Amino acid sequence: GSQSAGAGSGRDLVLGAKTRHSDRVSTYAEHVWRDGPRETSLTRSYGVTYTPSQLWSFSGQIETGRVRDEVNGDFDRWALSASAQFDNGEDVTGFAKLEYREEDGLGSARDRETWLLSMGIDYQTHPSWHFLGSLDLVRSNSAEDDFRDGDYTRASIGYAYRPVATDRTNGLVRLTYVDDQPGEDQVSADGSVDGDRQRSLVFSADVIHELTETLT
Repeated sequence: GSQSAGAGSGRDLVLGAKTRHSDRVSTYAEHVWRDGPRETSLTRSYGVTYTPSQLWSFSGQIETGRVRDEVNGDFDRWALSASAQFDNGEDVTGFAKLEYREEDGLGSARDRETWLLSMGIDYQTHPSWHFLGSLDLVRSNSAEDDFRDGDYTRASIGYAYRPVATDRTNGLVRLTYVDDQPGEDQVSADGSVDGDRQRSLVFSADVIHELTETLT
């Protein structure tokens, strides 16, 4: 199928197939062509999913592709990832994913190694109360100088009120730590470079209450 991601963000064309070999093992292949405002890319992904029980599911994936960048030059990318999901069907769900990426371009300006880790847990301590935790880490090392390296950390813990009998009132108390240290040439979402470095600790409390069918 094809999908337009919105004005100015480019177009995606996705072709793929999934094969189920047994109740426990399935494989898939996917080709993604992307036409963006600054670059175009063709990526091929191949993966396998193993589900040994109703509690656990494990996946592995390899990805290769080439990115054509009119501004900074073309480069090849390959990535290897592994993930796991847990769901006991009652009060605990969680996931973890580890990925390694390597990029290779003309010269050393686009050469980069990147590690990514993402984890999350939802523990239902009571039918209406949930403990939430998440962790996202990125460590990106440039083949040139250290000032081109990029590090990102986001850790969050929270306690959520999600009543089972009625959803008129919901609440979330959360503590979030963010450490964002972009590299010198990292491109921000708005296309700018030299983004701000930040280290933040944020406490937030949110409550949503439905007063009437039309007023919340």
